[in-house]
Amino acid sequence: MSTVPKEKSKFDLFGEICFTLSVSNIILSTYILAKTPWHYWLFHSLKNSIYITSTYIRNIKRNWTWFLADFCYVVNYMTFFYFALCVAKANLPALAFLKPHLDPLGPTLFRMAYTWSTGVLATSVGAFTNSMVFHSPAHMSILAVHIGPPLVVYTFRWYNNELQGAYPDTFHISPEAPATFHDLVWLPLLGYFILWTVPYSLTVFVFLKEHIEGGAMVTMFSYYEKVLFGNKGIFPAIRSKEHRQALYMLTHGTICSLTFLIAFVCWHSFWLNTAWLLALIHLSIWNGATYYFKVCMNPDRLGGLRNATKVFHEIRSRTESEEQARNILEWKESRLGKSPVSSPTSSPTKVVEDSKIR
Repeated sequence: MSTVPKEKSKFDLFGEICFTLSVSNIILSTYILAKTPWHYWLFHSLKNSIYITSTYIRNIKRNWTWFLADFCYVVNYMTFFYFALCVAKANLPALAFLKPHLDPLGPTLFRMAYTWSTGVLATSVGAFTNSMVFHSPAHMSILAVHIGPPLVVYTFRWYNNELQGAYPDTFHISPEAPATFHDLVWLPLLGYFILWTVPYSLTVFVFLKEHIEGGAMVTMFSYYEKVLFGNKGIFPAIRSKEHRQALYMLTHGTICSLTFLIAFVCWHSFWLNTAWLLALIHLSIWNGATYYFKVCMNPDRLGGLRNATKVFHEIRSRTESEEQARNILEWKESRLGKSPVSSPTSSPTKVVEDSKIR
């Protein structure tokens, strides 16, 4: 008979399933990137859609759904839309009229996506201590959100010939064409401002302000507000809510624009681009190892688990003893002519054995 509570058993099973799927994901991702990297965008779209959906479901319970409107998530949505649009216009005759308008924009759109992904999202792996914690969907999801798009644009940038051969007349990205500072920094910065900063600020801080604050919904701003503007924060003197929001968005934009410089350098060197991504992947592995050994294997935590297990066994033993005593008493009363609670052939030993089975 199991000596572990049902809730603990279910939790363990869930963790084991997540661990297995996460490791399988790493193995399959590595295989695709090594064997046929030009197909990786398909696998990325599938798994990141699942990861983001699971994150949304988890965040509903905590009122954290507005986290999914942050820039890193929006870049993922844009990659999904871009892939779907490219495939649709190339394969659906009804959308063929879009080709003369969209194909010329391909190189510009791709360079923007490359800068956002290789700069902002890739840097976030280190900035937010993303970790390969295989049993945790939350850890693996945010890691996929940040490292997935950089890997995709990497394969598009450096394996374009194979990509065009596998998907002809689909992705018009022209990575071999010259890419200037204007293409890789100024245009992505303008796109960042127009496509995310302005819509996000108006939605969160103006149009839906009362809805978000009234529902105690957490946004990236409110989550870091105390860290940035609390008494021990970076900007403790700023008290106005509007000024805090403006400074937060300015800080966010400044940091993002600085990461664009990393993307500019990586665009011009296969080896630097490769080294940058490998360094971030190994950093996430290191962070995961730190989590397992300092959190999961923490002596105080393990001691607490052992004490909790000991208390559980004591309570279980006491409960089973009381149940056995009650069954024996009922059996004796049945032998004295009172209402039988067991079969005539029952014995105290049999009742005790039955109670153990139950």
